Amino acid sequence: MLEKIRNPILNTQIIFYLTVVYVSLIPFHFWRGKDGTITLLIFLLWSINRDLKKNIKNFFQNSIALIFISFIALLYLSLLWSSNTELGLYRLEYFKYYFLILIPLVTILNKSNVHILLNSYFIGIFFYSIVSIAIYFGLFEIIGSSITNPKPWLEYVVFSSLLGFAALLSFLYMLHTVNIRFKLLYLLLTIVFIFVLFVNNSRNAQLAFIITVIYGIVRYYKFSWKTLVVAPFIMVITFMLLSHFNIKFIKKFEHGYTELRVQGIEGNIIGIRLAGWLCSYDVLRESPYYGHGMGGHEDRLHSLTRVEHPEKYGNLQRMDWYHNQYAEFYTTTGLLGFSLFIVFLYRFFRLKIRDKVVKIASQSFMLFSLLVFIFEPILYAREFAIFFALFIGIFIASESRNS
Repeated sequence: MLEKIRNPILNTQIIFYLTVVYVSLIPFHFWRGKDGTITLLIFLLWSINRDLKKNIKNFFQNSIALIFISFIALLYLSLLWSSNTELGLYRLEYFKYYFLILIPLVTILNKSNVHILLNSYFIGIFFYSIVSIAIYFGLFEIIGSSITNPKPWLEYVVFSSLLGFAALLSFLYMLHTVNIRFKLLYLLLTIVFIFVLFVNNSRNAQLAFIITVIYGIVRYYKFSWKTLVVAPFIMVITFMLLSHFNIKFIKKFEHGYTELRVQGIEGNIIGIRLAGWLCSYDVLRESPYYGHGMGGHEDRLHSLTRVEHPEKYGNLQRMDWYHNQYAEFYTTTGLLGFSLFIVFLYRFFRLKIRDKVVKIASQSFMLFSLLVFIFEPILYAREFAIFFALFIGIFIASESRNS
């Protein structure tokens, strides 16, 4: 039996189907160890593949995957100069998924199966969206949710981010599909996902979606007349949804702007984020080349805001992090590590993917994530870390010549 599983063809097929299941189940927690179990199964199957040496060689020849894994490894290595390794290990808890998921996927996934993986993502997100709609219309409640905050069981920032990419993806398929039945199906999915996205509370994901969907339209149609028609149409529909179902979206920004103008960085959530970025710059200047290490970077944040200069950073002393994924990275590994991250982003956007939908989807995925990173260090959340690892692996495999 073991010899059959070690067969490269059967082994790869099993990993592929496991990945389909994994992508479908990202939002769900059927049992506590679901993510760890599927991840370990994928990695163990990959490690007993008879072509393991060949797969390892393929990984080291894949420069973009190697750059990203090197960056993750540097985050772990930064614990050596961190003043708080306990906090550092806690922050890195879910970064192990990049080693255990990304390495197998980029070495064995076949680019011809990518569309199956992308479409499987809709399954879990659609079911999750239906639950959210039911909560919004008062059909039932889940602990921690309500009509004004209709997120089922994930944190609303994480859920909205997963949902935002699903809306982008279904919208791209709707544009590209010729079959009228599938076009209507993708249109239905897009409407459901956008509706649920804007009745939930994450302004970050909502703004990221609006910006990224315009980018996707421009990339798909170039600068043709269709761009001038489709982009405004999507904007009108989006703001109609905002007006009728979630006017608090606009009110939140109006309120935030007013408080920021009157109070500066005192107390307002937008001001707190600005203060976090300013503080991260001061922290970076203390150790610009290799940072303060994972955990140590937040020690410096707490020291500056709570002990040394509490008057300078307003109410930032009650925050545990910088509220910005980029600030978390460059205060941890300095300019050395952050430069590696920028090189990875450059290479990712230049992936040589021939399939038009997959190429635009890969760029939209990364742009959407980068916009969310501005306001939240969301990679510390398990579901988003798994989502990020899976889709980076899928999109890098879209360029590869795995057979």
